[in-house]
Amino acid sequence: MTGTKTIELPEKTVTIDTNGMGEGDTSAIYLYKHVYGNHRQPLSGAVFQLYQYDKSNELTPVKGNDGNVFVTTGADGKAEVYGHMEKDGWALQKDVKYSLIETKAPEGYALDSTPIDFVIQDVPSSEIGYTTGSSISVSNAKENFRIIKVDKDTQQVLSGAVFDLTGKIDGKNQTVQVTTG
Repeated sequence: MTGTKTIELPEKTVTIDTNGMGEGDTSAIYLYKHVYGNHRQPLSGAVFQLYQYDKSNELTPVKGNDGNVFVTTGADGKAEVYGHMEKDGWALQKDVKYSLIETKAPEGYALDSTPIDFVIQDVPSSEIGYTTGSSISVSNAKENFRIIKVDKDTQQVLSGAVFDLTGKIDGKNQTVQVTTG
């Protein structure tokens, strides 16, 4: 907004010069990643890709100036989903259905690629509706797996097979011996 306005008052003349810029509402959503079963233990390093649903309800990646849009949770477990059209080449729009999909889990945790759908609305009208600035809370469980040894020909489960599993436990390289039962 730029301009000059002169106002004649009984006691004096007032001139107002205006020179400024403004910006409308910019929508944002916050993601909070935590340990499954413990909302107070944040998880850092979870990476999510942002998608938008198109008119045929298919997911399409949101693209910005640097390619596909990703957000990563910080030490506090939070990631801000926010873009500025001029600066970043993308911005969240109200009443548009989006999805965040985890592409990388925090170390030691299982990847959960279940889409996290959301719509930014002035007045949320569905379970995926949020006002701008709202937080979406999601959790990760520790990585778990099961080893089953089967006979190649009969497909019968075999017990007593011994496996050495090597990996990081509490940040240290370790080997654990596992016997099938």
